[in-house]
Amino acid sequence: MRKILSLAALVFCIGFPIALWEGYRFLPKSVVGAVPAPSFAEGVTIVLAALAIVLACLALFVGGLAIWGYQSIKSEAAAAAERGVQKAVDGALKEEIAKKLNEASIKRAVAREANNAAQYLDLQYPSAFPAADPPLQVEDKAIATEYPEDKP
Repeated sequence: MRKILSLAALVFCIGFPIALWEGYRFLPKSVVGAVPAPSFAEGVTIVLAALAIVLACLALFVGGLAIWGYQSIKSEAAAAAERGVQKAVDGALKEEIAKKLNEASIKRAVAREANNAAQYLDLQYPSAFPAADPPLQVEDKAIATEYPEDKP
């Protein structure tokens, strides 16, 4: 639809001045008066004026595209920066969480909470767990995999 409107504007900008000139030229002398027919130089002048109008319209159209393109590039750059920052933050958080998972204090806290939960469930619902396992024991094994550090 936009291409059709652009083509219609172009045809109008070129064709309308030429049609006016031709219409004026072929009107009877009684309507217009005793005006001589336009010469070739006048016709070229009219065509060049129409061309100047078309170029002005084209310049406005290109200016609008430039503004639209700048806005588009600006929004894409902001979105790309946001994605990059989000990726970097996620990576840093994953590394930090992996380091913290291997700490003994966290292992002890998780084991303590698991024991408390098991004791609570035994007291509240003794018939639900007839052969309950003994409380969890803390092991000193690593939970997450540690990767070798990069050597520069």
